[in-house]
Amino acid sequence: MARRALPTLLLDRTGSLTLAPTLALLTVGLVLCGWAGWQERRPRGLGDLPLLPPIPVLLIGVILVLLSLAHLVTLWTGVPLKSRFLP
Repeated sequence: MARRALPTLLLDRTGSLTLAPTLALLTVGLVLCGWAGWQERRPRGLGDLPLLPPIPVLLIGVILVLLSLAHLVTLWTGVPLKSRFLP
């Protein structure tokens, strides 16, 4: 029942993501990577630590970008990616 409550913009009939949320996740990942890179290059005084460490944010951004690019490949080709490890 929870899948019926979601708008059709996010999910198609089979329950998989459509193009709009995939592009939104790609954009969020790129923005996170850009912010983390900017924070790493910013000059700081000795002993001045950032409030949010940029390395974990960069890691989350890279994971989002890779997953959304893999999903874009499946959307554009119509062939889902197969796992090498799962049957």
